[in-house]
Amino acid sequence: MGTLLLVAMAGSLWTVGYLVAPTLFAMLEREQAGRVAGQLFTQVAWLVMICTAVLLGFKKRLLPGSPRWISYGLLGVLALAAVGHFALRPYLAGLREALAAGRVAQETYHAAFGRAHGISALLYLAQSFLAAALAAGCRRGGT
Repeated sequence: MGTLLLVAMAGSLWTVGYLVAPTLFAMLEREQAGRVAGQLFTQVAWLVMICTAVLLGFKKRLLPGSPRWISYGLLGVLALAAVGHFALRPYLAGLREALAAGRVAQETYHAAFGRAHGISALLYLAQSFLAAALAAGCRRGGT
């Protein structure tokens, strides 16, 4: 069961981040694609946070005999998901609201959004690789 949760978590990160989101931006208007992708990333963040919390809470039962690095990896994935969801997502939403309300110039918005989006993408990439390493480690019998 533990390996299944790891694979579901890693698979959802990779599928949405590297297949679905680019496809949305290739097929839809940028604003519409961004809204849909944002909702999907929110769902993935919750899935990841729930899976990691369950795995950490029931580690001895779900991943018996797993080495310490599995716990650290799970904590890392959880931290990355939480920062992306609870810090960067609201910041980006605030920027969009400020632009819509005319409280920020478009150039300022684009620069701030680009920086925050870049940080978010790097965190997501790290989270994706870490989740894949956890799933691969369990599959190879690394637990």
